[in-house]
Amino acid sequence: MAIRVQEAASVRIDEIYRYTRDQWGEAQAETYITGLFDAFEKIESRGVMSRPVPAEFGVEGYFFRYERHFVYWRPRCQTDSNQSPQGQ
Repeated sequence: MAIRVQEAASVRIDEIYRYTRDQWGEAQAETYITGLFDAFEKIESRGVMSRPVPAEFGVEGYFFRYERHFVYWRPRCQTDSNQSPQGQ
């Protein structure tokens, strides 16, 4: 599965990496971020338990918890797949 990380999420992932590195070292930061991207890859196979975002938030999509963070995602629509990918 190809994933696309939105720019704002990419910035946040960088912040998480730097915070973790500064608090617990580079090895822990690498482990955490690698695990986060492994969780992204498990979305398609339902290897993570996702729940729908509550309707009162006014957005369609799903979320799951990865250790200390919540990951919000939505399936890519056909027009998304025709655009060049942004982020990793």
